[in-house]
Amino acid sequence: MRVFGVSAHDSVMRMPPAQIARAAEIQGERDAESRLLALQDISLASGLKLGQSYVDPKNPGGKPKAGEPFYSLQEFNRHMEAVEKVARPWLHTPAMRRARREAEEERRMQEFEKNLRKLT
Repeated sequence: MRVFGVSAHDSVMRMPPAQIARAAEIQGERDAESRLLALQDISLASGLKLGQSYVDPKNPGGKPKAGEPFYSLQEFNRHMEAVEKVARPWLHTPAMRRARREAEEERRMQEFEKNLRKLT
């Protein structure tokens, strides 16, 4: 009822149970996708405050020294990742995580080799 609503109850109850479960799962992914898009829109609409970086004129590098205050996006990023896992579960399978890690390692190795060639 919560997923499909009262108006669709009769037609949904005539479906096979496996199909009902899969349809509910897909609807959950769609809901999470819309939440993810809303979060991204909100972060942009708020004047990019959620994506801002801390810049101090005394420290133009933007990296705070030990004990200095700084902005953290840790909670926001954690929430975005949790919503994305529901919205796009196929991107968070062990195989996809491994593929992303291997691609990143390959990119770093190519960059290392390029820098090494420059030195010689």
